[in-house]
Amino acid sequence: MCQGEHLWPQWAPSWLQAAVSSPDCASGTHPTLRHIAKWLVIYMPPDECEGLAFYWLRQAADRCDRVPDDSELDRLLSWAGARFGEGGAYDGQAGGGLAGDKPLIDIERIYNLVIAGPTLSEFRRLSPLRLYDTASRNTPMILNEWAGYAGQLNPWVCHGSRDRFWTRRLFDMRARASAFEQIVPSPMRGQYGRTAEGHLSEHSLEGTGSRAFLAVEFDFVLVNNRRKPTIWAPLIKACADKGRSVLDINAALTAHLAGLRDLWLVVFSGGKSLQSWWPCIGEGEDTLGRWYRTEALAIGACPSTWCRAQFVRMPDGSRDDGRRQSVEYYDPALLSLCSENKERRL
Repeated sequence: MCQGEHLWPQWAPSWLQAAVSSPDCASGTHPTLRHIAKWLVIYMPPDECEGLAFYWLRQAADRCDRVPDDSELDRLLSWAGARFGEGGAYDGQAGGGLAGDKPLIDIERIYNLVIAGPTLSEFRRLSPLRLYDTASRNTPMILNEWAGYAGQLNPWVCHGSRDRFWTRRLFDMRARASAFEQIVPSPMRGQYGRTAEGHLSEHSLEGTGSRAFLAVEFDFVLVNNRRKPTIWAPLIKACADKGRSVLDINAALTAHLAGLRDLWLVVFSGGKSLQSWWPCIGEGEDTLGRWYRTEALAIGACPSTWCRAQFVRMPDGSRDDGRRQSVEYYDPALLSLCSENKERRL
């Protein structure tokens, strides 16, 4: 279960955000969450935004007088998906478009992977090029590589910070890109796309192009918004006893996934998580979704980043408080190899 490093999707209305942030449970927790679930599946359809509706329903539930478990939230979203969702019934918190059953979380397995894996400092030393402590920001260079892999000289880039976002050509925003907090990890189709309400917006599902990168995030916290222990509390405490921090947990699990497929980039959120970028052009969504479900979600990754339009951290960008979103791992040669392999397949 992910906790709140994520930003509210800009295509979803502010009144729904307010309902999630401050649910009015005077008439009962279940009816309130059922109402929220209805609108979440409308604005965050499971076939396009796997895991996002569950994530925000979980955020609302954690603020209610009675905190439901995940199975109750799944049932609410299943009901809402069948009644109101365009993509059909909801398949559980792993996401409707991810084929197969919801993966079971094995805390002991995750713990063993962490203890056997590298710490954050060790993971940094595995990086083919060290960028995390450079004096200058590396965002323009990274975005140039990003665009080249996507096969576009000057793509549309959706980026922003908190409640402000824009879609601009790379050449127009590249020089100041490090000042921003967020980016959509795949190029946009154009400057504008239609929202679920039919309005033109610079950040929309319709406006997001084909997937170029899959972002994976681990976001482990001890307590939820109601200060109650999360399912990750025993793991965090056990790892702490072995001298492993939450960021060490992130690094070890990312390193494990890097043994299974090619890793291009890892970005520090500036808080308590790492986000990894995995090249995937030319890979079918079913094949990619199967890997994401069975390998990443099964060891605790957040499901929300499966959505193509979901904002992730700008590489070497800046949080609103000025903290650097440093690049913890970077393989500059990988995208060229991936492009060559793609050409061979074509």
